[in-house]
Amino acid sequence: MTRFLDFLQTRSWAFAGLLAAVLLVINLIVSPSFLAPERLPATLATLAPFVLVGFAATPPILSGGIDVSVGPLATFINCFFVAVLLP
Repeated sequence: MTRFLDFLQTRSWAFAGLLAAVLLVINLIVSPSFLAPERLPATLATLAPFVLVGFAATPPILSGGIDVSVGPLATFINCFFVAVLLP
């Protein structure tokens, strides 16, 4: 057990990768059709805004700061598109 904890402490990315893998497996157990080929375009379309916000927030966070303007801007754009697409 201590070797595993040492591995997690020396490699900071390992915990995030392990957590993502566990959550993916749980998601596939709860919803087996999550990665079905016919649902893949809808899944990717749903995840695209979150990926873009993650891309926008990554450089400021990696440089040691935090960019709090990404969240409110994403919310504003989301509300704008909902208002335009659903009159």
